[in-house]
Amino acid sequence: MKIAMLVILVYVSFCTTGFSQDSTDVDRSLEIQFESDPDNEGETQQSDSEISITGTFDFDANRITELQLASLKMLSDVQIQAFFIYRERFGSLIDKHELQAIPGWSPDIAKTVSKYLSFGASRFPAIYAQTIRSLNHTVLIRGSLQPEKSLGFENSDPQKSFAGDPLKAIVRYKMTGRDFHVGCLVEKDPGEKFQLNKGGFDFNSGYVSVGANKPVTVIVGDFTVNLGQGLVIWQNMAYRKSAAVTLVKREAQWTRAYHSSGEYNFLRGVSISFRTPRLESMVFTSFRRLTADTKSGSVSSINTTGLHRTADELSDKGRVSLITTGFALRRKLKKITVSLNCVYNKYGVPIRKKDELYNLFSVRGREWMNASADLVVDLHGVHVFGEFAVDRNLNRAVVAGLLSTPARDIDVAVVFRSVAKGYQSIFGNAFTDVSVPSNENGAYVAITVRPFPRWQFDMFTDVFYHPWVRYRVDGPSRGRDQLVQIQWKPSKKLVGYVRLKTGKKEVNSSDESDRNVHWLTPTNTKSIRMHVDASITKFTRLQYRLEYIVVQQLEKTRDGTLTYIETAFDEHVLPVSIKCRIQMFDTEDYDTRIYAYENELRYQSTINSFFSSGWRYTIIISKALDRSSVFNAKTHFSLRWGRTIYDQPLATGSGATQLESKTRSTIALQVILSDFGASKRPRNRPGRKNLS
Repeated sequence: MKIAMLVILVYVSFCTTGFSQDSTDVDRSLEIQFESDPDNEGETQQSDSEISITGTFDFDANRITELQLASLKMLSDVQIQAFFIYRERFGSLIDKHELQAIPGWSPDIAKTVSKYLSFGASRFPAIYAQTIRSLNHTVLIRGSLQPEKSLGFENSDPQKSFAGDPLKAIVRYKMTGRDFHVGCLVEKDPGEKFQLNKGGFDFNSGYVSVGANKPVTVIVGDFTVNLGQGLVIWQNMAYRKSAAVTLVKREAQWTRAYHSSGEYNFLRGVSISFRTPRLESMVFTSFRRLTADTKSGSVSSINTTGLHRTADELSDKGRVSLITTGFALRRKLKKITVSLNCVYNKYGVPIRKKDELYNLFSVRGREWMNASADLVVDLHGVHVFGEFAVDRNLNRAVVAGLLSTPARDIDVAVVFRSVAKGYQSIFGNAFTDVSVPSNENGAYVAITVRPFPRWQFDMFTDVFYHPWVRYRVDGPSRGRDQLVQIQWKPSKKLVGYVRLKTGKKEVNSSDESDRNVHWLTPTNTKSIRMHVDASITKFTRLQYRLEYIVVQQLEKTRDGTLTYIETAFDEHVLPVSIKCRIQMFDTEDYDTRIYAYENELRYQSTINSFFSSGWRYTIIISKALDRSSVFNAKTHFSLRWGRTIYDQPLATGSGATQLESKTRSTIALQVILSDFGASKRPRNRPGRKNLS
């Protein structure tokens, strides 16, 4: 049955005409980001990339800044520097084909980036962008539901049941001008109760950002902060070890208005940034209330999921206050940039985690502070970067690296890190093997080679050492990761790659669970992936993937496989756009799980892990409408249905979240209204793209 459906889907793809591949590069970039951080597993995410947030790009190629160009997450720092050197030497760019002349930019890179830039003089007066008519208004309404209900929805005991219904709902509004943005978001998770007397939705967020391209920028409301290389604070998404082997440097705007529905990793208050050609500074302050367990008189754990469904979760909501304040100062010289960063946190209740050995160096008390200095140096084609940080107890952390393009078709990246076992930061997110920068020493080397016009080879190796115990690792441990990827792109319509990834880590032995301290045993993981992405016709796209994984611990060897076919047809073929995926998986246990990235509704993506055996199918139907007399706005409708069918009933979760069933299903509906009342807006604005 499953094989037959795969064959039918392939046949339909080849026999149907009509999908532009413009979004391929965007999907690939987002997939690499999600896969580089498996901690996002199972969570629906909105990337912090400008592409996925706005759906459009309208940067002027002659006004774009380094950080705005970096936000594309498609270019290395060497390529970014080459862009600005070229622009300074030859003046304003007047045509997209000029990008191919920039040293280190391949024709494919130039074509991809040109989609999101405008060139030449603006076709309309700049003052027009400040008028009310030119404002861009966007409203997004999304609802989703899982038909299979966990015990929390069926339990009659109010202490063990969920307070609300299974519906997940999000409503978001954005108003965007040339130099200012206004936005708000409300969200309700499955199981949370809708209460009109308490604001209705469980989570409410909003912001006002003024002066985005001016010497002074102010954000009031919710925002994120990103400093240095993430040793002190980094709240946006960022690459870790991934197939984009040379994208290892953290780089983003210091502060950014918060658009997402995550309920923990952001700040709420005011940030002010000042800019001159040589000097930049920023100060911020924030006050939030966190969900935390304070039954012992101190904070033993903080709920970062944002879920408030059960009586215990609701009683912990808003229990602890957190004040966060800090500053950053940056001085730019000709080839050197130096920055100083500082962040101070104060909790309303002292922090004291469980008395476990791996928590010996964890954050304790009410106050915590981190400070750092970061440096960027450009030396004749070599880009050197690094950050040195200390915490309140003077524990030290260092991340340093370099990027180089020794030849037009060769890119090299090197990163060293040394983070003391006692170093801690509340919102840190650096280039490390573990999810938080602490207790790690390591070295990473990567190279990208394009020996022939249609071929690209990506390779990295990373070795690391953890000098102190960690959760489920009862001793100092070592590990290594390697990746080799060969990509072939014979034409604009076809790209394929083969990826081999190996890893070795030391973990607690699974056969000695009765001991207080376990022996460490090496776990070797090997995986191979084959992927093909083809535009069958101008409006039809087909993807095929096959992945195999082997995990070996002592004498025990386990394996797993995953394969899928995905096809997409746009509205030139059918009255609606359709994306379909059929996927099969067969793994022996959770340790042999395989991750797969999925497009959900527009501006929404997720990465899921698959284990056990079964199959999954997803269907996304969408329709874009021009302005109607009802809304006087562009309208985009999306409907998504996805179901995973296991060969045997699978039990997941515990307590109220426990669910045992052969299926996991999701149905979601989304409506986006944009460009309200903008019928008098000048048409054919250059560079504006719509990325579905």
